[in-house]
Amino acid sequence: KSLGNIVTLDEIADRSFEPLTFRYLLLTAHYRSKMNFTWASLTAAQQALRTLRLALAEWPTGDLPVASLFLKKFQQAIDDDLNTPKALAVLWQVFKSSLPPAEKKALILEFDKVFGLKLAESQTEKIEMGEAPSIAQALAEKREALRRTKKWAAADQLREKINAAGYLIEDTSEGPQLKKLRK
Repeated sequence: KSLGNIVTLDEIADRSFEPLTFRYLLLTAHYRSKMNFTWASLTAAQQALRTLRLALAEWPTGDLPVASLFLKKFQQAIDDDLNTPKALAVLWQVFKSSLPPAEKKALILEFDKVFGLKLAESQTEKIEMGEAPSIAQALAEKREALRRTKKWAAADQLREKINAAGYLIEDTSEGPQLKKLRK
């Protein structure tokens, strides 16, 4: 502490990082290894957690695959001296796999029972279109116009920009709806 090379949890919270982001960062290192904390690594952890939340919010709910190779690999990683970095790697393998989204979601939520990142909890809150910042509203309207003209790739790029701004866009029968991602 006298060298000034420590960071307190209050400092992390003051920089608007949520505690679960810090937990995710800790899961990336084995508990027996030293971890070099940097603000860049915490920012990367925040982005990874946001990516998971966005996908899980969009994917439908499904049943856990009965005989999943991923579930077995995850259990082996945890049984191997609580190897959370390896277990996280399995989670991202599932995320990038060709499994149906509902099965991916079921597996990731099962893994989260160990990680404790609270991924099963709702991470979005519905807001009225008028409550969103004008930039998010404008992007949503432009995206809807692109969708009407069947320019799917351009519409998907705008969806990513909306997500990066902290909003989830949901296409409903009443039109697009924005939801704010909670921190």
